[in-house]
Amino acid sequence: MELLTVLVSVRPSYVLVRLAGEADMTVCGRLREALVLAVRAGARDLVVDVPGLRFIDVSCLRVLVRVCGMVGESGGTLGLVAPQPVVVRMMQLCGADRLIAVHGSVAEAAARRAPPDPGSFLVTG
Repeated sequence: MELLTVLVSVRPSYVLVRLAGEADMTVCGRLREALVLAVRAGARDLVVDVPGLRFIDVSCLRVLVRVCGMVGESGGTLGLVAPQPVVVRMMQLCGADRLIAVHGSVAEAAARRAPPDPGSFLVTG
């Protein structure tokens, strides 16, 4: 059984990253690889959909903050969608809630995104 599922899909106006399961130091590298690959492929705006994410530790939260900075340098954004209370609490404890916008829905998060190149890919490990 996989600890974390990461699905990356390029949409007309943003890149959608769906995370499900548990994000801890054992999957931190795979999460970083998927997000950095999306950014290097030209994604300006990332929408990270996380209602299925049951847990996140500081190492994976750090990955989200760093990728948020990467997209921010090019004028883009990273938004988190529908995090569970445990994820919100970890963000608050680490101060990430001041750096990463939280949205109630994918549609809300995607409302002001710029279009990337079309395509999709799945990262497994």
